[in-house]
Parts: sequence; structure tokens; C-alpha cells
Amino acid sequence: MSRKGALILIIPLLIATSCVKKKVVPVVIKPKLPNVIINTGGAQTPTQSAPQPSPQAQPVPPMMGSNMMLAQMAPVIFSYSLTIGGYWIWSEDFKPGQWVKFLVTTDNGDSYDLEIAYLKKTENGNQWWRVSSTPKKPGSLQVIYEALFSSDLGELKRLRGKVDDNTPHELPVAQGSYVGKPVRLTQESINGATVGVEIVKVPAGTFRAKHVKYGSLTGQGSVEWWISNGVPGGIVKYLVRDNDGRITVEADLESFGNGARSVLGSF
Repeated sequence: MSRKGALILIIPLLIATSCVKKKVVPVVIKPKLPNVIINTGGAQTPTQSAPQPSPQAQPVPPMMGSNMMLAQMAPVIFSYSLTIGGYWIWSEDFKPGQWVKFLVTTDNGDSYDLEIAYLKKTENGNQWWRVSSTPKKPGSLQVIYEALFSSDLGELKRLRGKVDDNTPHELPVAQGSYVGKPVRLTQESINGATVGVEIVKVPAGTFRAKHVKYGSLTGQGSVEWWISNGVPGGIVKYLVRDNDGRITVEADLESFGNGARSVLGSF
């Protein structure tokens, strides 16, 4: 963030890809976001990404280079898709097989479908999740990740990825790779940030929802979300405003359901 001391980067990232000389090069586009702080007293857990690969004596093959890039992007993408600034905003725990899909729009005109799915809980408690991004802009490519996390979602253990219609690939995961264990807000904090109960209309339907709003200690913008029971995760809408109250990021629930399964042959 441009302002020193900012503690939060709001979900999610807009994922776009381009092809250069037949190499798939993922590009992460960060929407303009305000200097928002929702820290309720504790320090934010920093997000740790996978270690950068050491310089190679020989040129990296095109496909290997693309896989490395996809692998390095994944922890960031999952962290920004599952949390807001490292904080777990979902009011209800996802159950295996549950999924949600949001239409995300930004003030620079970008829009994309973001799907989040809790695929499976393994016998030892680890969790398989999927995040996929499908930009609305013609010519942009879809990116899908499926990842195996530790039971607390703090450690990335295995990863598969797919760009558009290409073949899914197993992607390298270094030991000690973390996306940053999500930090849960206290119920007292959420209650204190609740500004009312409203009727919210989104593509998935009309919901009676609790409106939660956090502002910055410096007054630079705000982040808001709407909570409704009966939806996986409990979130039907979230948005980010700048200091002038202008919406810079908005996500509206498009659809949700059960029965999510691996689409990349992960298990």
C-alpha cells in the first residue's frame, strides 16, 4: 500500500492472464483500495508467501517458468480470497462441498466471477479448497487453483493449477509455505461494528442481512459486509469505499450451493 502503516489489503485480487510467445504469464491486478484498518486490538498476522526460487544456472524451461509463477501467486490469491486483511470474515464455517460465487467489480471497470469452494476434509483434518477467477473482459483467461491446507488453513501443503483450457498441473510447494493463518474477529468486535439489519438484493436473491462496517483509524475509507444465515459462509455482499465514500471494490453473491468436487483431479 502507498500509505505507511497500512495493515490491510482487501480481497480479492483480479486475476488476468496473457500469453507471450506461447508461455502463459499470470498477471495479478490490484484494484485501488483505501487505507483501511480493521485491527481490533491484536497485531495482524503477516501473510507469508512461498520462498522465491534460487537463480538457475541454466535457463528455466517455459512450462516450468509458468508453473513457478503460478505456484508463487497461489498463496497470495488464496489469502486475499478467503480473508480480508488476514481476518476471517465468514460468519458461518463452510462445510465440505459448499461453494459460493461472487461477481466482483472495481472502480477501474474490471469485473470477474470469483468462486470459493471447500472441497474436502481429509482424515487427518487437512482441507482441500478451490478458488477460481473468470474475468468478464473478452480475451482474459480463467485461472483455477485447488490447494490442500493444514487444518488451521495456515500452511499450504499441496497445489494444483489450471489456466483456461490448458491441462491441469501439479505445482511445487516448498516446505514452510504459508498463506497466513486466518484470524477470527471476536463476536464483540463484530457486534460493535454492526450498524443495522437491512434488506439486500444481489443476483443470488434477496436477503435480510446484518450490515457490518469497519473504518480506518486515520479516516481513509471503510470496508463493509452483509451477513445472512443460510448461505455458505454467511456473506452475501462486501464492498470497499475510499475516503470520499466512493465504492472501489464491490462483490455481490451470484450463486451458492453444495456438492463441490475437484475439477483438477486433485484427489
